[in-house]
Amino acid sequence: TTAEELVKKHVEQNTTRWNANNAALVTINPRTGDILTMVGSRDYFDSENDGNVNVAIRGNQPGSSFKPFAYATAFSKGYTPQTLLFDVETNFKVEDYEKDYIPQNYDGKFNGKVTMREALARSLNVPAVKTLYLAGIDETLKTAESMGISTLTDRKNYGLALVLGSGNVTLLEETAAFGVFANDGVKLDHRVVLKIQDSKGNIIREAETQSGKRVLAQQVARQINDCLQDNSARSPTFGGHSPLYISGKNVAAKTGTTQEYRDAWTVGYTPELVVGVWAGNNYNEPMKEGAGGVAVAAPLWNDFMKRFIDQYSGTDFKKPKEEEIEKPMLGGFLEDEIELRIDEDSGYIATEDCKDKHIDKEKFQVSNTILYYVDIEDPRGEIPEDPEEDPQYENWEKAVQKYAQKHKIKNNPPPMDIRACEGKLNGDGEEVEYDEDDDDDDDD
Repeated sequence: TTAEELVKKHVEQNTTRWNANNAALVTINPRTGDILTMVGSRDYFDSENDGNVNVAIRGNQPGSSFKPFAYATAFSKGYTPQTLLFDVETNFKVEDYEKDYIPQNYDGKFNGKVTMREALARSLNVPAVKTLYLAGIDETLKTAESMGISTLTDRKNYGLALVLGSGNVTLLEETAAFGVFANDGVKLDHRVVLKIQDSKGNIIREAETQSGKRVLAQQVARQINDCLQDNSARSPTFGGHSPLYISGKNVAAKTGTTQEYRDAWTVGYTPELVVGVWAGNNYNEPMKEGAGGVAVAAPLWNDFMKRFIDQYSGTDFKKPKEEEIEKPMLGGFLEDEIELRIDEDSGYIATEDCKDKHIDKEKFQVSNTILYYVDIEDPRGEIPEDPEEDPQYENWEKAVQKYAQKHKIKNNPPPMDIRACEGKLNGDGEEVEYDEDDDDDDDD
């Protein structure tokens, strides 16, 4: 079949480039739950290389491909794609826990303030860990389970690293779970057998039409779809024409890479077709450094999707409803963010009379962790009176303040007074005297 040929072709390429000797591919129709394709390995008959093991139904760590389940849970609680988080180096260690937990981004860089949309589309790790904390580990596991992930049963063993794919899932179940996003939040059981007939054509068994069960709010599913199909949002990390991009088509996609490059994933979909790919080695041997999901799994995904997307592209993703939230961070804005011309001597806002060389341009913004503004159990409720009581508040706030200091951001409200520059020449070359009694400020 086409799928078998493409798996074999890409594994041959990956073996040379990335030391990735196997791959698996699953496709599902999210509208019916039917499994259209399942290729469990590069060659079933290659017994010397464990070819007859179906990797599609074997547990592997999903890496960042698990992130959408945490974001979906967060959106269900009231967070939105425009919610701001600070992508800054953060130690998530809590009291009574010995080890530090300081996750890094894939490229080793930090990006300052980002929206949840950007963070998910670009697969940024620090905002994802924060999102899991805001969403709740147990709540996120319940979301994944409701969408068809059955392997994450020992919940006490999972911490914040869960969002980076520390728990084993199967390619089949994760591909089917992504089908819930594709199907506007409605889950259908994946089906292998549709009809059984005897030699005379008599029907022995035939699958019934599924009505499905809503497990995600329609708005939440559409928010995830809108983030994952936003090629411009993911471009700063993956590039504008990465293997996740198909020209002229709106396709949602998410990659995943595990530690030491042991597993590479790509799961992507349209409203009518979900395709999941795993690439790696059967015995958990690491691939070469840099063998991430976008490099090893996505080319196979892209190749297969291009072959069949026109057969399964009757509709496009529907946009989520837009929301305006008048709350800092949650609504996509900081409490105060402005750049002003400040007299370097007096510290006041400079008038137009002051020449540029006599003043500094300074950024002012009130930068606080989102935990300053939201109760994680009721993000759209009142601003907490004692945000420091949250176990992660001090960690997150310290990291934000360190970031502001490093980038020379005045992390406080801007001055209110507007005054002429003392002892400086104005635009007409005349000396300006500062009048102590002249309070030309407006506090209205």
